[in-house]
Amino acid sequence: MDSTRKAKAGRPLPKPEPKSASGAEPGTGPGTESGAEPLPVPEPEPIAARTTAGTEAGTGSAPGTGATAGTGAAAAAGTGAAATAAATAPAAKVPGPRPAPPWEQLWFGTTWAAAGAVDRLRALPGATRSAALGPAEALLRRLAGTGPSGAGSRLFLTPFGMVPVVAGADQVRSLFDRWQSEGLDGAAYAVDHLGRRRPLPSCPPILLDPRDLSEEIEAAAAAEADWLIGERNGDGNVPWSAWREAADRLARHAVLGRRAALDTVLGEILAHTEATDGSAMDSEAAVTRRIAEHLTIEVDGCAAARLAKDGLDRDEVAAAVRHLLTASTRGFAELLVTATALDALGHDGTLPGAEAEAAVAETVRLWPPLPMTLHRSDTEFVWEGRGYEAGTEVLVLAGAAARDGAAFADPGVFRPGTAARDGVDAVLPAPFCGGMADCAASGLAMALAAAMVRALRVAAEPRVTAPAPLRSAVLDGLDPHGIRVAFTDYADGPYHGYGIAHLDGSVRSLVAAGAGAQRYAEVAATGAERLMAFAEQLRESAAGPTFTAPGRATLRAALLEHAQRCEAAANDARRCAVLVAGR
Repeated sequence: MDSTRKAKAGRPLPKPEPKSASGAEPGTGPGTESGAEPLPVPEPEPIAARTTAGTEAGTGSAPGTGATAGTGAAAAAGTGAAATAAATAPAAKVPGPRPAPPWEQLWFGTTWAAAGAVDRLRALPGATRSAALGPAEALLRRLAGTGPSGAGSRLFLTPFGMVPVVAGADQVRSLFDRWQSEGLDGAAYAVDHLGRRRPLPSCPPILLDPRDLSEEIEAAAAAEADWLIGERNGDGNVPWSAWREAADRLARHAVLGRRAALDTVLGEILAHTEATDGSAMDSEAAVTRRIAEHLTIEVDGCAAARLAKDGLDRDEVAAAVRHLLTASTRGFAELLVTATALDALGHDGTLPGAEAEAAVAETVRLWPPLPMTLHRSDTEFVWEGRGYEAGTEVLVLAGAAARDGAAFADPGVFRPGTAARDGVDAVLPAPFCGGMADCAASGLAMALAAAMVRALRVAAEPRVTAPAPLRSAVLDGLDPHGIRVAFTDYADGPYHGYGIAHLDGSVRSLVAAGAGAQRYAEVAATGAERLMAFAEQLRESAAGPTFTAPGRATLRAALLEHAQRCEAAANDARRCAVLVAGR
């Protein structure tokens, strides 16, 4: 036994140290003395920014050689074993989101079920819905208020799987800013509590300021206001179908011109883009084809004409017009009737009064057109210290964020000016299309609604007749489809007449609400006006290029014959009105 083995006798032999890639024993490479202590190797640092260590100074030898370019002092220059070890250390991954605790999952599930019940209540008949919806929504607000604010990096079980849920105002801002700064892009969906999703088109870059169209918008709104008031029932209330028709026609007029406003086929196609049965994409293609027909002729006084003057080609104008139409008509009728009702309550002292723009902005805050959206990221990202993989879907509760008690004082109270004062515009930058940046379509829809609210107040005096009594600024149970607004002509203003549409479709309700035979005369006169207008439209169509082309003589003759019958019927109705009114 040699001296070395004798010195180690009586204790176990240490394990041999591994050799480096060059075959040298550790600590014996060039630049070190035999038997010297090896350079210390620090623990690898987390690489949050994924930077490569060892490149701060110098250019060291190949990884794993254990050799430096000079003496042991040269390691301080950044080319020693410490830099090599740090460069080859495994990357530290950012931890992913964690599931929410059981009590939060229970809270979220209960709240979600209550919200689904509220959605089902909206499909009930008017009286039953009004009686049940208010208490149900009040319960939903209390449930939502007892849970954690936001949620952010925690996962909740939803009909869309285990997804992060963002419900706080600050978190929505933070998420949207993060995605915008990193250029993240992915699919977005409008969703509901029943688990249905509807694809939302991405926002194309549209440079459009609604103020540039203010004159055209005000004129179109005034015309629609006169028409809408003329459609009121015998009791002065305007039916929901008339609100819908006026709102959609106004949006088409502002975007694509007067001819598109009269295109009822385009209106029907736009309505189908809201479908959740998978036909939305086919409807969007149909919208594109219909828009192309309108763009073949010169349009003026609308958003399409403004975009064409800015140098966009026809395809770019068509894409912008499609987005403006689909987004500005989404929830526009609901916004219009709600804002008109709240404006009326503000003027009679029930609610705080404000300018039309402020009333519309507050209405959008309390009842956003897209209260829930699902956003998917096509690339991985880091947010709030958590890493998310590509394909992650995030559920954004925009309606809850706009009523976040941690961000706003009295968030459920109608206070015009809250949107501008508390920065709700930043929380919901594009409430009509679900985008993460300011969208021209949302700005246009809100400008149209404000113009219509002003025009209605100028034309006649509005008053809310349902739901009644409505005497509180806390409007949790206010359902746009259950609102009834009646209009009374001003004593020194024009007479708008009455329509022939009724809540239950009967003549009996018309007479009971009016003044006997006089009301019959009003209905007959209104019918005569409509028949004459329809006869004129038939003649204009017969004179158009579609029916003057070769081979269309028979169709043209049929239109003219039908126009004559309508005119004759209108004359009969007018004579009947005169006779009845004279009794």
